[in-house]
Amino acid sequence: MTKKLPKILLTTYYIEPGGWYEYFSHNKPSRFQMVYHVKHSHALSCIKQNIPGIEILQFPTWEEYEKKLSQGWDIVGFSFYSAQTQRVARMAKAARDAGAKELWGGNYGITTPGALGLFDKVFPGYAEYDIADYLGVKIDRLRHPPIIDTWYIRPLPFRVQRVGQMQSQRGCPMKCTFCQTPRWAPRSTPIPLESVDETLRYFKEHGVDWVGIHDESFGLLEDHSREVVKLLKKYRLFWTTQTRVETATKFLDEWCDAYLMGFGVGIENVDPQTLKDWHKNLSPQALLDLADEVHRKNRYIFGYYILGNANATYESTIAEIEAVTKYDIDYIWMTILTPFPDTPLWEEIDNKYGIFEKDWDKFDTKHLTWNHPHIKPGQMEKLLDFACESVVSTKRLSKFIWRIYKSYSKHLGSYAKGLALISSFPYKSYRHYEKEPYFFPPLSGQKDLKNGSPGPKEDL
Repeated sequence: MTKKLPKILLTTYYIEPGGWYEYFSHNKPSRFQMVYHVKHSHALSCIKQNIPGIEILQFPTWEEYEKKLSQGWDIVGFSFYSAQTQRVARMAKAARDAGAKELWGGNYGITTPGALGLFDKVFPGYAEYDIADYLGVKIDRLRHPPIIDTWYIRPLPFRVQRVGQMQSQRGCPMKCTFCQTPRWAPRSTPIPLESVDETLRYFKEHGVDWVGIHDESFGLLEDHSREVVKLLKKYRLFWTTQTRVETATKFLDEWCDAYLMGFGVGIENVDPQTLKDWHKNLSPQALLDLADEVHRKNRYIFGYYILGNANATYESTIAEIEAVTKYDIDYIWMTILTPFPDTPLWEEIDNKYGIFEKDWDKFDTKHLTWNHPHIKPGQMEKLLDFACESVVSTKRLSKFIWRIYKSYSKHLGSYAKGLALISSFPYKSYRHYEKEPYFFPPLSGQKDLKNGSPGPKEDL
């Protein structure tokens, strides 16, 4: 007998009509834009997959959200980040006005001071089991939904490639002071291998050749990650991920043997003392050595960089940008140091310097939100513009694309086969029906019980 749930709608923040995710334009506007439609929330999709009685709404326009609210809901929940707090506050008021009896909050945004008092209940961390427990239902095995995005290269209107999106493990036990994850999900927890297997198999059967694995730090759970890599090799799926320098250095040969295309790492800063202050255990030289080895193997490496540490001046930041521009990193994502709520960095900066910004839209890593002792907000934005101009060049981008082509070709045995594979991507994008979103049917024999499952064992 299936347990009757209250009528529940979980939604992301609303977006403007025609929203796109623009990969290379994060740093600066470009004619060359690798984009896909903003339409998938990993968090909400995983909740829906494991608690099918909940309805989700992913990145609606305001008009779509209002229309959905008019259907009447017992509970409306919101998944968001700090930079979307003001939008969610507007959505929460509309839900109250529409008669929702209870409002929920989830994702990193619930720690934002501007969100306090908006919700009747909050779910920190990955929330499937907590929600199931609250509703009195059971999750027999955590399952990952098969999320597929279709990429375009604008200004062309044509589909280019289907990309599978997934996680293999979630959470991070590292103590980087700027990161919200260690408090939000402080342990690395594996997605069950049965779930990883069924998701990868679905990707392969539905025209996907490339998988993005969005773990906070792939490889921390060494035994689990090794089994995931075996599955990627089994299905002959090319893949990219996010990891740490020391982890990638340890497993690079093994990953490359299993169709790895490249990965992202946190560069964070070129100054060793700043890295130490942020509890980022990273040697800049180790990063450069890894990049050299990655390129020798015809793979790519991209990184994330943070401008504006407390000791920086305008002049020293220019020198810093010039130094990181010389790094042989294929793509560098430039940001401004932004303290986020419920992190050690937030507490430190607020106590020492003060956080002046009350407009949560500006907590997007593109604005200075605190009283920097040496750099004014306008100067910092000029420095960010200079950094973006410096690290993004036609030469760097061309080398990036060439390495991707070479990697395909090396795996397949010839440049002709690499070209043939790439040429097949648009065809597969049109051949396979866009059945979005798709969720696996419930497991056979699954029952709804009164008490929730404690979830999978946490390894770290």
